[in-house]
Amino acid sequence: MPSYFLGVAIAFLEPVLHGWCNILDSYFANKLFPRLTTLIFFGSVVGVVLLPVVYFIDPPQWVPTWAFGLIFLIALIEVGYSYPYYWALKHTDTSIVTSLFSIGRIFVPILAFFIVDERLTYIQYAGFGLIVLAATLLNFDPKKFRFNPALFLMVGVCCILAIETITYKYVFEHGVTWGSLVVVEALFEFAIAAVLMVITGALSSLRRDLAMVRGHWRLLGLNYVLGWGGNLGDSFAVSLLPVSVARGIGSTQALFVLGYALLTRKHFPKIFKEHLSGNDVRKKSALFVSMVVGTLLVVLGGVG
Repeated sequence: MPSYFLGVAIAFLEPVLHGWCNILDSYFANKLFPRLTTLIFFGSVVGVVLLPVVYFIDPPQWVPTWAFGLIFLIALIEVGYSYPYYWALKHTDTSIVTSLFSIGRIFVPILAFFIVDERLTYIQYAGFGLIVLAATLLNFDPKKFRFNPALFLMVGVCCILAIETITYKYVFEHGVTWGSLVVVEALFEFAIAAVLMVITGALSSLRRDLAMVRGHWRLLGLNYVLGWGGNLGDSFAVSLLPVSVARGIGSTQALFVLGYALLTRKHFPKIFKEHLSGNDVRKKSALFVSMVVGTLLVVLGGVG
């Protein structure tokens, strides 16, 4: 039982830290970096630079040969999902894009049932249903009778992230330690991003992009460190909790994004892409709170 609640506490690192990352990602994608590949490459570099921290938390061990292919798949997904995610941030509010990650929560328990034989209670499934319903209502425009265009981009993102999550759990359950996975994954991500820099021709604008980095290095550094910390918390939580519970906790992320915008937008108006009129805030708050209720059902439904 103590390890369960420890895992819950660690799992909340993802929405707390990644909430700020979503805000900064939107700022970078919309206002600073015309080439998304460069932004992704810089993130992979930071991930490699920060690897010594992993040695203090969980010294890596030898990774069995069979696991390299699966870890490469995880790294490929981490790099690949970034493109539709950044495109979605160009279409709508940051908190709405963030909430769309919740659509993918429905895929996780289904895949977990078939791949790692993980079963949830009826209460937990009800929680997931509430999360998905709230995210759907948030992104539906009744006047135009259509969903936000970002929805379709993020559904694709959620599908591949669900596969990534189950792959994480499978690798952990078959003896690969957390520290070992993080190190190999970071190296693969760097290699993939470097190849993309060459294939997409992003190297031609690298000098200009480096000048952009020098002008905004504090924000970029903060974003990459927060993102890295959120990823570590997420993967560590998956090693301690049922994968569906860890993903359910991540559904609170949109609420953190909205809260950060309300609290700090006056101080940093340029970095936020968020509608904060009275009606917008009330609608978002009600639906985000519904997601929190769903998350509580997922978390507390696993106790016992």
